[in-house]
Amino acid sequence: MKGRSSTDSSKTGPLESVTDGRLTVDREGTCTAIDDGALATFDETRGALVGREVFSLLCRRPNSVRRKLRNAIDDGVPSSITVRTPSSDRPGADGRTVYGWIVPEETEATVLLVDPETRRENAETSCEEDSTVDGPDKRGLLEQTERLARTGGWEFDLETEQLFWTRETRRIHGVDKRYEPTLEDALSFYHPDDRDAIETAVERAVEQGERYDLTARIQPSAGEWKWVRTIGEPVTVNGERNVIRGAIRDVTPETKLDRDLALLRRAVDSAPVGITIRDATREGEPLVYANEAFADLTGYDVEEAIGRSCRFLQGEGTDPETVSAIRDALDQNAPIRTEIKNYREDGSAFWNRLTIAPIGTDDTVTHFVGFQEDVTERKETEQRRRQFERAVEHAGHAIYITDRDGHIEYVNDSFVELTGYERSEIYGKTPNVLNSGDMPRSYFERLWETILAGETFEERIVDEGKSGHRYHAHQTIAPLIDEDDDVTGFVAIQSDITAKIEREQRIAVLDRVLRHNIRNDMNTVLGHAEMIAEETSGPLAESARTIETTARDLVTLAEKERRVAQLLSEEPARHTRRIAPLVDAAVERIESAYPDADVSVVTGPSPVSVVGSDHLTDALVELLENAIVHAECDRPTVEIQVESNADTVTISVIDEGPGIPTTAEELFSTEMLPDSLSHQEGIGLWFVHWFVSRAGGSLEFDDHESRGAVVSIELPRA
Repeated sequence: MKGRSSTDSSKTGPLESVTDGRLTVDREGTCTAIDDGALATFDETRGALVGREVFSLLCRRPNSVRRKLRNAIDDGVPSSITVRTPSSDRPGADGRTVYGWIVPEETEATVLLVDPETRRENAETSCEEDSTVDGPDKRGLLEQTERLARTGGWEFDLETEQLFWTRETRRIHGVDKRYEPTLEDALSFYHPDDRDAIETAVERAVEQGERYDLTARIQPSAGEWKWVRTIGEPVTVNGERNVIRGAIRDVTPETKLDRDLALLRRAVDSAPVGITIRDATREGEPLVYANEAFADLTGYDVEEAIGRSCRFLQGEGTDPETVSAIRDALDQNAPIRTEIKNYREDGSAFWNRLTIAPIGTDDTVTHFVGFQEDVTERKETEQRRRQFERAVEHAGHAIYITDRDGHIEYVNDSFVELTGYERSEIYGKTPNVLNSGDMPRSYFERLWETILAGETFEERIVDEGKSGHRYHAHQTIAPLIDEDDDVTGFVAIQSDITAKIEREQRIAVLDRVLRHNIRNDMNTVLGHAEMIAEETSGPLAESARTIETTARDLVTLAEKERRVAQLLSEEPARHTRRIAPLVDAAVERIESAYPDADVSVVTGPSPVSVVGSDHLTDALVELLENAIVHAECDRPTVEIQVESNADTVTISVIDEGPGIPTTAEELFSTEMLPDSLSHQEGIGLWFVHWFVSRAGGSLEFDDHESRGAVVSIELPRA
């Protein structure tokens, strides 16, 4: 390259020597930097040119060059220029011709200048290396372009139809430096899907003089497809269009970046969590971006949210300390993750898991990106879990949780108090440490069979605490099921019933003693009363018969008391029982005790079952006996009627007696218990009432349509 440095003190006339060089200008043509080669074309020092508009010094028609400059910067597209310098010898006349290329770089542009004399020297040197160079005026500009702009150049002569490629163009296409392409060869490199567009653009440039700028794919001779940006521009000299000059640049990295950015944008737009970006450089840090998930989460349209501060999501339930912590983090340009109560457009509250991170360049934060996730369900679940944990921890029953293999993972305070084991002593152990040895092997086999099948096991157990003390417990063990319906562990609840068992045992002993004594004593009384009645007559015999009747009533009452005590001492049993066998058993017992009674049974066409126990037979016997003994005829008639629907089974006892006494109807509507006046008649009905209640059913009394009473037992259908 010819030229002189800025320190050269010799002077020539303005633009008398034009050499290869480069200068940088803004969109108004003001010089911001200039190299020695370009400086040699001006009769000025570097200091005098930097900061000065230079096109008015360089060419006779600067306005057209300025327009090309601004268009190149605005469009981001390089543009070639041909400059006629002012003549130093003849004022107002054209001087020399200078070729150039404007290469935009954001808000500025690099202007490449090429001296025709320099191009001739370059061509002479280059032709020794590359015989494909066609003409000295092409080589300088095109190779200067590719060297300084990292862009390959090409030129197509419309007269000779010869195509010239620079070294960079050949490199992009992956061909040898001696490769001599035709126009058809050049077009063949393009992807089939892009080739029509390129051919059309070249054709219009040749025939109509239209400039083109396209991005397309080419496949080098050996290699993968790559993206290139190709620009073609017709050049008119002296009113004639004789060449198409252009550039080609490998934009694969930029295209990949653009595609990656587009993919990132689509990913952000489609993300399942709310994403926002706010401008940290503006007052109030307004939102400049929000995705659709944010709109779905908050109820605000994206257009409504843009330009507003995120504070519009806060409300009366928003914690001020959380807001302050967020503000402190942002003031320090620090990321933060927290959970905050926000409010939707409709006023409903939701828990927002908020993550904010600063973004920017170097030490300057320009924006904050925020991620919003609705964690309301999780927060409510956690709150319920904490409430459950507090309830379990303070429950009055011993509770422990095991894994699927039975290893204890949790116990509450009541368990520690009941068993005497501390948590550190029991965790990792199995409930076998509580085994008292009183329970048979079959108990545990039944237990494991039940809970491993996913069902609940509920029975009494005798366990042993740390100190060796034994306790009775009502134990319920339920499996813990995951979302796949697999058993993952077990929860056991033990209610200490030791005091109850001891009380029941004492009552049972007392009951057996009393019943034994009453039965024996009453048998003695009966024997003497019968003897007196047989041996005497008159009032004394009547008294003996009264004693005999009363003694028999006492024996019957004691037997009823035994059944009541047995019923109340048992756990409420709710097993599935078929109705027919229980009813048949009751009828058989009544017919044996009262052979003169006529008992009939009316049932539906299909057999039914109920949830209850075998005590249903005792309850029916009590109702049947009550109907028979209150009958006002020698051969009483009683009917048992069984009806059912989808949920319940109703068993009605219908008689022809005097109806239900008022005391019987009132017996269960108050809190009264059988007193000394009513207990002989009422204790049997109380037995029925207790049985039905413990079975989850109901007991109703009604008068029959004509005469008599209807007592109905309603039980859950199995």
